[in-house]
Amino acid sequence: LRARRRQQRRHLMQGAEEFSSGSLLLIRLSGLPEINDRWGFRAGDVFLRELARLLGAIAAQAPPAMAARLGGVELALLVQGQSLDETLALADRLLAAISGVTTESGATLDTAHIGIGVCGQETETPAQLLAQADMALRTAQSLGRYARFVFPEASAQVVHGAGEWSRLLEQALHARSLVLYQQPVYETDAMAPIYRELLARIGDNDGRLIAAGVFMPMARRVGLARDLDRLIVREAINSLPPGDALYALNLSRDTVLDASSASWLLQLLAKQPAQASRILFEFSEQIAVEHPAQLADLIERLAPSGCRFGFDHVGLAPDALVRIRHFRPWVIKSDGSLIQGLGASPAKRALLQMMQALAQDLDCLFVAAGVETREQLEQLRELRVRALQGRMLAAPGPM
Repeated sequence: LRARRRQQRRHLMQGAEEFSSGSLLLIRLSGLPEINDRWGFRAGDVFLRELARLLGAIAAQAPPAMAARLGGVELALLVQGQSLDETLALADRLLAAISGVTTESGATLDTAHIGIGVCGQETETPAQLLAQADMALRTAQSLGRYARFVFPEASAQVVHGAGEWSRLLEQALHARSLVLYQQPVYETDAMAPIYRELLARIGDNDGRLIAAGVFMPMARRVGLARDLDRLIVREAINSLPPGDALYALNLSRDTVLDASSASWLLQLLAKQPAQASRILFEFSEQIAVEHPAQLADLIERLAPSGCRFGFDHVGLAPDALVRIRHFRPWVIKSDGSLIQGLGASPAKRALLQMMQALAQDLDCLFVAAGVETREQLEQLRELRVRALQGRMLAAPGPM
C-alpha cells in the first residue's frame, strides 16, 4: 500500500516541470481514523468526499493548481506562481475550512496537518519538492492538532535522511555548534517586549542554518533530544546579555522523562544564580496531559533555583487547561493554530477567552502566538489579549 501511494505521488509530480515557482501542500487528515472508529466508515467516506470537494473548490480559486488524493488520509495541492506569504495564507484557509466541516451525523475532524514544499533554485526535481513537503508534514505533526509547516528560508529547504540526521546532530553536539535566535513576546497595547523566546539553530555541512522546529523532531527519533536540550540550555545561559531581561527556553519531553536531567539542570543553574532567575522554561501542553507526575517533579526540584515555568502550544488537548491549572505557571501561550480563521470561528474565540480568564485567575501572563497578519492582530486586540508573539510583529533574529 505504501509503495502504491509513493507511485501515485510520483505520478502527480511528473506534471510539475512547469511549476518553477509555487508550492506543494501535502494535507494529512490525521483524525480521519477516529471518525471511522466512532461514526463508521460511511461517515468517514462522506467526510472525505466533502473535503475533496472543498479542496477542489479552493484549487479552482487559485489557478493554475492541481488537487489530488494520494490515498488513505493524504491529499495534495500543487499551486503555481504563489509567493510564500500567499501559500501560508492558503494553508491557513485550508485548515480553517477543514476544521469547520461537519457531516450530517455530527462527525468533525479534530486533527489535520499540512506540510509545504516550496519551488526554488534548490528544488530542481519533483522528487525534491515532494521530499521537502514530506519532511514539513512530519514537523507539522509535532506542532499540534491543527498545524502547518514550511521550511524557513534560513533552512534553505533542508532535507536529510535518518542516517544523515544522526551524523549532523552528533556533529553539532560534539562541536557544541549552535546559533541562538530570539523572538520577542510583546505587550499588546504598548508593543513593548515582555520577554524573549530563544530559538536554536544548527548548521549543516553546506553552511545552512536549520531551525529547532526542523531538527528537534528528528532528534527525538534518533534519541538525541535530551542531549540537544542540554547543549541549548548551557549555551543560552552562557550567552545571556547583561541586564535583567527574561528569556524563554523550551524543554522536550525527553528531558522531562529523564531522571538525571533535573539534577543536571540544578547543578548548572546553581553555578549562575543571577542567570537562573532570568530563565523561563516552557513545556508543551501535551507533557502536562500525558506526564503530569514527572513534570511536577521536575518543576518542584528546579523551582528553588529562581527560574520560572510556563506552557506553550496550549488549547489543543481537551483537558489541558484543567491539568495546567495545577502547575500555576508564569505564562500560558496558545497554539498558533487557534488564531487561524479566528474571525469566522466563535469556538476559537471562546477558547481564547477561556484561556485568558484562566490566566487572570492564576495571576499569570496569557500570550497569543502565531500572529502573522494585521487582521489577526486587530482581532486579538478586540479580545483584549494582553500579550502577542508572531512574525507580523517581529521575525526571529540572531541574539
